[in-house]
Amino acid sequence: LEALEKALYCWEDALTAFSCNYAGSNALALPSKADAAFTHDVQQLLDLGYQIQSTAELLFIDQ
Repeated sequence: LEALEKALYCWEDALTAFSCNYAGSNALALPSKADAAFTHDVQQLLDLGYQIQSTAELLFIDQ
């Protein structure tokens, strides 16, 4: 579970850094398709990681 927590932290950090860089550019345009796809993929990784983390915690509570 420690490795999963580290991965979640890295994905959160990547998403935050990417979002800040994009927002900091003062661009009023929508993100490109590649940027939107990257953000979507990282968010999906985070969501799945959180689900795995919750499931694993429930498994270990029963022991």
